Amino acid sequence: MPSPSPQRPHPRALRSLRGPLALLIALSAALGPSGARAQMGAAGAVCEQPNVLFVLDYSGSMNQNNKWGQAVDSLTQVTIAFDARLRFGIMHFPTDGRCGVDNALWSPVQPNGGAAVRQKLMGRSPNGATPLGRAVREARSYYNALNDRARKNIIVVISDGGDTCSGGEVNEAREAFNQGYPVYVIGFGQGVNPQSLQGMAREGGTQQYYQADNSNQLFAALQTIAQNATSEVCDGADNDCDMLIDEQLAPVPCETMCGLGEKLCVNGQLSSCAGGLIPQESCDGSDNDCDGVADEVETAPCTTADGQPGSAACLPEGRPADECLPDNPDRTEVCDGRDNDVDGLIDEQTERECNIECHYGRVLCVEGQLLSCTAAPVTEETCNGFDDDCDGLLDEMATCVGGEVCGPEGLCLQPCASGECPVGFRCGADDYCHPPACPTACPQGFRCLNQECVVPCSVTSQCEAYGMLCDFERRVCARDPNGPASGGAVDGPGVLDAPGTPAAPGAPPAQGGAGAAPGGAVSTGASCASAAGAGGARGLPFALALGVLWLLSRRRRLGA
Repeated sequence: MPSPSPQRPHPRALRSLRGPLALLIALSAALGPSGARAQMGAAGAVCEQPNVLFVLDYSGSMNQNNKWGQAVDSLTQVTIAFDARLRFGIMHFPTDGRCGVDNALWSPVQPNGGAAVRQKLMGRSPNGATPLGRAVREARSYYNALNDRARKNIIVVISDGGDTCSGGEVNEAREAFNQGYPVYVIGFGQGVNPQSLQGMAREGGTQQYYQADNSNQLFAALQTIAQNATSEVCDGADNDCDMLIDEQLAPVPCETMCGLGEKLCVNGQLSSCAGGLIPQESCDGSDNDCDGVADEVETAPCTTADGQPGSAACLPEGRPADECLPDNPDRTEVCDGRDNDVDGLIDEQTERECNIECHYGRVLCVEGQLLSCTAAPVTEETCNGFDDDCDGLLDEMATCVGGEVCGPEGLCLQPCASGECPVGFRCGADDYCHPPACPTACPQGFRCLNQECVVPCSVTSQCEAYGMLCDFERRVCARDPNGPASGGAVDGPGVLDAPGTPAAPGAPPAQGGAGAAPGGAVSTGASCASAAGAGGARGLPFALALGVLWLLSRRRRLGA
């Protein structure tokens, strides 16, 4: 059969590389001496000539049809042609006219070893059986003793038949390959055992044995093996002795459950299968590129508070970290007590929004340090008009003291006393004392608070749909005719005082309540809030704390 071109075993694919193929190549070239070896000249690349040990059948059947003479001619030609690129040596079997392999080495692998091989072949007369398995074991033992791991060590078996002694040639080829010595197999003549030789090639890591029926075919097989041994492969060495390492290697096609891709040679090893139709790995808890590993990326792209590109660490739970580190920290303002962007302000616009389940808050920058999230913790429901337990309902099962009940305003209402109520309250139809209602019904998303229609807020994003900012002191959305101050605070807050002002089209209910019904009654639609409103059990402590933090931040900016 025609002589195939055996494939050298591929190195194991690396799992640590992800991203587009073009980026992978760029990173490889940027990694310094180890990553740019393919571009080195004579000063960096060292040609490591492979060792090639011929294991030649010396049994009596090699005398038939002048097979021995043809084998000598073919080995003479190939050692002359490749002597400058390969380190040749030769071993024969048997050594005693029977099945022995003691002292099988005729010539060790060595630089310019072709002449010694040719000299050892002269004047020989084959005799004996075919201890093929023992011969491969002897070749493996020789390489183990040589211990020349810096270069490739190749075994080339030439035989005109199967093992006629103790057998085991396939297992011996497997052991040789497992120890790093690929086994090429050439069957010479018509008396070979194809099944045995094919098993040796397969287990020896070269996939397919060569069949040669004359001297020309034998030389062609030897030449192909020599060229394969000296062709550039992805192994971090200068295989073809051109003073370059791993140069001009074509991508290796591959396929995963995600689709077709390619493997690239990076630092002497093939990368994992990527590119093509395979998605890029991202930080989302999923195995996007189908390599069996989720989120092996270390960072995820993000945008800083001032709109600069950056990266965030990929957390074990499969999401990017909240902190976005700028790609160029010298030009992006971060919370570190310095004027990074050289605009005369320190740590401006470095706070960010945060949340604890459905409660929203802010992470403030104070004295160059980011504080904890200001969002209220999730607690049991109380009568305050907010969703304290984040179950989507307001004030459900909230209790009050004595005979008071939790009213739709988010307040504990006391019973009227003979139709009378304390100052500032009115006796409602339900015979409970209610606070004064707003003059007109508040639109959707607004809430009646102290007879004003307002939008409760904890963060500015809750006000953007209304074209306003969050007044962090009063915790309501407010207009800012002068533009937002540094850090997102409101300069000269003015609570929206037009009860009939319509909400922005499609605006969601603000955190803290839905639109108020006529007379100040809050509708049944529930929304989630971060703190209590006016009169609530938690509103005053949180408002005071946020006020102090806001003053500290403002004082810091003014001092800058």
